[in-house]
Amino acid sequence: MLTQNYRLPIKLDQIMNAKRHFLIYFIILTLSACGGGSSDNSNNASDDTSEETSNDTSDDTSGDTSDDTSGDTSDDTSDDTSDDTSDDTSDDTSDDTSDDTADDNSNNPPVGMMTSLPIVSLDQVTHEATTSGAWSDSATWKQGSIPSSGARVYIPQGVTVQIENRIRERLKTVRIDGKLSFNPALNTELLVDTLVTTASGELEIGTKQTPIQASVTARVIIIDDGAIDRSWDTELISRGLILMGKTTLFGHAKTGFESVASFPRAGDTTLNLKTIPTGWEVGDSIVIAGTDPIDPSSDETAIITAIDGMQIVIDAPLTRGHVAPKSDLEVHVANLTRNIQITSENPTIDRRGHVMVMHNNNASINYASFNKLGRVDKTKIMDDLEFTDLDPKIAPTLLGGTNVRGRYSLHFHKGGTNKNSSPAVVHGSVVTDDPGWGFVNHSSHVNFSNNVTHNIVGAAYYTEAGDEIGSFINNIAIRTVNPNDPLKSLDELDPDSREHRQDYGFQGDGFWFHGPNVTVTGNIVSGASGHAYIWWPEGLLEKANDGSTIKIFHDTANVPNGNLIGPDGTKMQIFDVPIGKFENNQAYSTTRGIQVFYLHTDFFGDGVHLEDGIPYPSPSYYGQLRSTISSSTLWNIEETAVDIPYVNRITLNNLRLVGYGGANTVGVDAAHFQNLTGIQLVNLNIENFETAMQVTTTGEVTIDGGTYSDNKTDIQYITPTEDD
Repeated sequence: MLTQNYRLPIKLDQIMNAKRHFLIYFIILTLSACGGGSSDNSNNASDDTSEETSNDTSDDTSGDTSDDTSGDTSDDTSDDTSDDTSDDTSDDTSDDTSDDTADDNSNNPPVGMMTSLPIVSLDQVTHEATTSGAWSDSATWKQGSIPSSGARVYIPQGVTVQIENRIRERLKTVRIDGKLSFNPALNTELLVDTLVTTASGELEIGTKQTPIQASVTARVIIIDDGAIDRSWDTELISRGLILMGKTTLFGHAKTGFESVASFPRAGDTTLNLKTIPTGWEVGDSIVIAGTDPIDPSSDETAIITAIDGMQIVIDAPLTRGHVAPKSDLEVHVANLTRNIQITSENPTIDRRGHVMVMHNNNASINYASFNKLGRVDKTKIMDDLEFTDLDPKIAPTLLGGTNVRGRYSLHFHKGGTNKNSSPAVVHGSVVTDDPGWGFVNHSSHVNFSNNVTHNIVGAAYYTEAGDEIGSFINNIAIRTVNPNDPLKSLDELDPDSREHRQDYGFQGDGFWFHGPNVTVTGNIVSGASGHAYIWWPEGLLEKANDGSTIKIFHDTANVPNGNLIGPDGTKMQIFDVPIGKFENNQAYSTTRGIQVFYLHTDFFGDGVHLEDGIPYPSPSYYGQLRSTISSSTLWNIEETAVDIPYVNRITLNNLRLVGYGGANTVGVDAAHFQNLTGIQLVNLNIENFETAMQVTTTGEVTIDGGTYSDNKTDIQYITPTEDD
């Protein structure tokens, strides 16, 4: 064991000149201010949709969630997602306790929660269902009038309407206070600009007991009804599904992805898998993960033309190899086809739809695809809000642009973060072709398992604000690439280069964590122009309902030993929150692997706590605080596999890092100016990098065990400067 201990005093002039974050200059000037900038952010004030009247929707429903969602290789349509790819079953919650959480949650709206949106106000209704029945039956509708193109439809509480065919009328809006269901045994389709379920409403497209049958499809096509009329929809929240009530989607069960038994080569027309996939069919679209260390877009798509057990025949020869540098490393194939399909009619970015589960976690989404959705374009900066000086006491400036936040493929928006509530569940589903983010947890409690993303620009999986809870288990992200390649640009090299707009997650990241307190196990990232996994533990600034700015904090109730800071309900800085769990994850063919910024940092002293009116953690809390990244494998990373700038109290344990021998490649970079306290590098196995490890000489670092082979330099000791 190698141990070195040296603490570099943090001097005022050093802090002032070091790479700043959290508005350091402002904090130092106002160090004596206590509480002036504090805000309660328990999902009841901020408003990035600007259509809401209150966000207090923490689930009252009981149930232990324990961040469990297991398994991608489940064959059981009962949604038991036990995971035979994960080594840890303690984090696996079979979906038979979680996929029907919608059945366990009350449909009564939380106190203060809005029950409608102005865009579907009742005075605009043209067609109203008066009796439960089939959509195509005139007896279902008031005065026998079946909705026609352009209709604004209303299904009142107590009425259930079922879609039993492909409806060809192009509807403007559908408001559901009652229930809309799709017949699971028939081909069904709905063409609509905007669909809204209110708190009493319910959308059902298959259930666990009666999923959409394998031989049929259920489609919702979000139509292009021209440019969104901002006199009708000032905040551009329309053109999509806004789901404030119970949501249940359950398609035909399908294994999300498998690893190959032999590496695919250029010219191959067959793929040999390690296990027989469930539900894969001739005609399905698949993607073979890329492996090129300098090309994150090296994946290939194909159509299945024949299946024989573990052998898949595809429609055209592969144009390149998909080969790992070691025979025991895994390369993956993912299936992109589902028989519940939600898509945009027009893929032009500003004409696309989006899906928002809003102000509730009462959602169970299984085996559904979300294709060509999302109106947030991460190739350019958002133009809706500006946060002057990053000061929570200054209201954001409204810019009035059209590249507005919050319009993603599947976005859980402020559903509540009560750890004792039932989580929303997303299992076995797919997001493809989104210019922004794919699966998003924003101040909610969500378990994501066995999902697939492909061809996302900004970030594939995302915790948005910092207070999120839940899990990401056995998901895969393939090709998360910003074509502008911001990580290699001078202007947008830093993840916070757009922070004045609070615009993050644009570099092409597999997983982005503003909120670190989530379980992350068994996931895979292949092909990312940014990072495979990145933590940015800073509370997001958001626009509140009254137009002011608030900052998001975490609740001590959701943190181990949070009582050492204060009782449940006490707010704490996000960078004082430990990583929930990170183990058994993989990454390959990405520009950077794992990057953690500012976690458990001493960089700010107590200044930011004082400025925000947040209790400074006690020595007893800091004494036990530690985050661990463990038992994961990263290979063919173009630059640095693991980088921990401004991070303390972290353990890197049992990581396998396999390089490709490129110049300037680094296995682990722990040589930053603020790597001061409690850096533990345990049993790291690093091979074929230019430098296996870079270690600071001015902090407390422990190197315990590990192997190093075929590296030009195994351990390089560096005395960092203030800019490192």
